[in-house]
Amino acid sequence: MTHILDAGAVLAWMADETGAEQVEKVLDGSLLPTVCLTEILRRAQAYGHPSSPRRMAEDLVGTGLALIEDITNADAVRAAELRHFSYTARSRWTDEDLRHTRTARPGTLSTADSLCIAVAERHGLPVLTTDRAWSVIERLIGGFTVKTTCIR
Repeated sequence: MTHILDAGAVLAWMADETGAEQVEKVLDGSLLPTVCLTEILRRAQAYGHPSSPRRMAEDLVGTGLALIEDITNADAVRAAELRHFSYTARSRWTDEDLRHTRTARPGTLSTADSLCIAVAERHGLPVLTTDRAWSVIERLIGGFTVKTTCIR
């Protein structure tokens, strides 16, 4: 297994958006937490993807992407810590951080993002994401134990 993929990275690949080529290189052999699969299926439907959620899930597995179906108690605890840390770090965002992330206000880690990072830390694998806020949050909370790369 080579990487953990965040939902945004897979959606960028599906839509052939910026960063899709980076995802394509590692897709076969990467891991996808099921919490991220849920986000992919929901967002793809909202954007008008013609396939059913079941068909999209089957197609993704057909690429060689492996689903991580087990979220452990340790993953849940670590995800809760990461989510909490991201909220407490909001007051330390700078204007440069906002420019870097192209947002008007400080970002936080969603539950899905936090679980994705926690699962990556458990497996010791790097993560591909499209969320620029992760790098700011990582710096402000003192780091993740795995490398995260924003593909945009």
